[in-house]
Amino acid sequence: MEAKEEKRESYLEIIKGIPIEKLVYIDESGIERSSVRERGWGKRGTPCLAP
Repeated sequence: MEAKEEKRESYLEIIKGIPIEKLVYIDESGIERSSVRERGWGKRGTPCLAP
């Protein structure tokens, strides 16, 4: 359990100098190609395109 706490503290130390509006969190679903969504939400009349 202690190793996780050390990792958490190290991570927080690393990111503390990054402005919050610049931080992006990505979950694992974006890593596996089999988990890609084929649909999405967009403004009415505007196609929903992935970047």
